Amino acid sequence: MKMSAAAKAGLIAAWILGWGFLSGCATDTSVDWDARIGSYTCDQAMSELGPPDRKSVLAGGEIVAEWYPRPVGETGCGIGTGFSAGATSAGFGETTGTEEGDPALILTFTPGGHLPSWSKNY
Repeated sequence: MKMSAAAKAGLIAAWILGWGFLSGCATDTSVDWDARIGSYTCDQAMSELGPPDRKSVLAGGEIVAEWYPRPVGETGCGIGTGFSAGATSAGFGETTGTEEGDPALILTFTPGGHLPSWSKNY
């Protein structure tokens, strides 16, 4: 079967976009939280991580913020192509779980806004 030049160009563009999409699935998001103790601020966390999923202010003024940086469940990426008489197509997709589980990242901040402790359970 012969493909037109436009179909070949479209397929190549689709593959390039697909690989770019897959690269996003493999992004390394590890952070050395121990190195941030004492210097990382609540404002920096809000800027970097966005608003927390849960936030509590304790009696002493400490702030406990919880983030769910990754959806709970499996994450997958897929690429598919299809050919039929005279037509070429390609499809790309990504799925992520949407169920909220236990807090994945808990940051505690002093009343002055600095990070004295953190924990994670992912």
